[in-house]
Formats: sequence, C-alpha cells, structure tokens
Amino acid sequence: MGGTVTWLDSRLLLKQVIPLYQPIIELETSRVVAFEALARWLPLRGRPVSPEVFIPAARKAGVLDELTLVICQYVSRNITSLGVISINLELSQLGNMALLECIGELIGKESLKQLQVEVTEAGVADVDFARVREGMDYFKKQGVGFSLDDFGNGLSNLQRLCELPIDTLKIPSNLVVGMATQIKSFACVEVVMSLAEKLKLKTVAEGVENSYQCQVLKTMGCTMVQGNWCSKPLNAQRAADYIQVCSAEV
Repeated sequence: MGGTVTWLDSRLLLKQVIPLYQPIIELETSRVVAFEALARWLPLRGRPVSPEVFIPAARKAGVLDELTLVICQYVSRNITSLGVISINLELSQLGNMALLECIGELIGKESLKQLQVEVTEAGVADVDFARVREGMDYFKKQGVGFSLDDFGNGLSNLQRLCELPIDTLKIPSNLVVGMATQIKSFACVEVVMSLAEKLKLKTVAEGVENSYQCQVLKTMGCTMVQGNWCSKPLNAQRAADYIQVCSAEV
C-alpha cells in the first residue's frame, strides 16, 4: 500500500489521515515562528502512504476538500498551543468560497489571524483567477497570510506572484540542496532572494539539511528555514515540546 494507490478508500483515508507539524525557524533569532501542517496517511495495517501518492488520488476521487477539512479540524485544536500554522491549499480550492467559509468556521475568527496558507499549483487546470483572488481577499481581510509554495519550480510562478497577494516565497528543496554542487541552483536562489527583497517579501528555504546551507542562506538574506536540519515533522505534543526546547536555547 506504500508505493501506488490505484484505488482510494475515501472512508479510510479521511479516518486515518493526520497532520504532522514541521517547524519553520527564523534564521536571525533561531526562534520557531510557524509550523507547516503536513498531511500523513497512517493506515492501521500496512506502511504509511506518501502524500505524493494519496493527495493526487484524493483529488481524482473528488475528496480533496474533505481531506483539507479533516486536517483543518486537527489544526483548530493545535493552533492555540503551536502558534502560527500553515496549511496547503491548491489554487482551485482558493476559488471555492464554500470551502474557505468552512475552514474559517473550523479555525475560528481569532485563530484565523495565526493561519497561513501555502498556495500550490498542483492540479491546476482552467482555474478561474478572479474567483481565486476573491477567495484570497476574503481570507486576507481576516488576517490570513499567504506563501507561494516552491517558487521557481513552476513556469507560471512569476505570473502568480504578480497576480496574487503573496506575503512569502518558499524556495524549493531541490534548489537549496543543489546550492553546494550546482552553480545554477546557487544563482537561482540568489535571484529569488533579490526579487523578494525588492518586493518586500519574506522567504522560507525548504529542505535545509545542514549548517552550510543555513549560513549561505542567511548571508543571502533568507528570512526563515525549514527542513530536517531543524526538525523532522512532529506530532502536536512533540511540536509543542520543540517550542519549549528552542525557547530555552535562545
């Protein structure tokens, strides 16, 4: 059950999917400034199913919105203790006002100010950008922030950056990992940093695995990092404990 999902038992998925929380660290202070909620399917029997497998399968089966709401139910219970939490929404979902209203009801008016949305281009096809912008503006008015996920990986990301009210750019892990050995990857990260500075946007580098990457990114002006160098994704209790450990070390 770990490699491919040729069919999807939606009932089991929605009962067994949970979020794990990966810390996002501010480079200047080493503080935990947010957590990303990462969906994980942990069947009672068999191996965990990769999100690269079950999320496309959920989208094809028409239960992606239900999956998102399950994750948001967990987030609503943990956001008070963990602080800022980011969730992933596809562009098409941002154009679904009914879904956004349900998310708002689950998270609660006050806690929405601690919610971040990572905008992904997965599954993009004939998206109504007028509705997407309407949905983002609806959330913006309630204090929700937006990150553009994997900036530089998609051919249309620069267009999205110009069209949408984005606060943060997320630099994909393949560029971060490639900095040590590939001149082009290093140059691409530098370009993203320069663009973010000019547009007054924050930056998060994903997939950080070592101190070299942290130092280079800090020198470039990167704001935040995320990856196994900081911490692997954690359950809610361990995430709360991680905050305390980091606070004690600062």
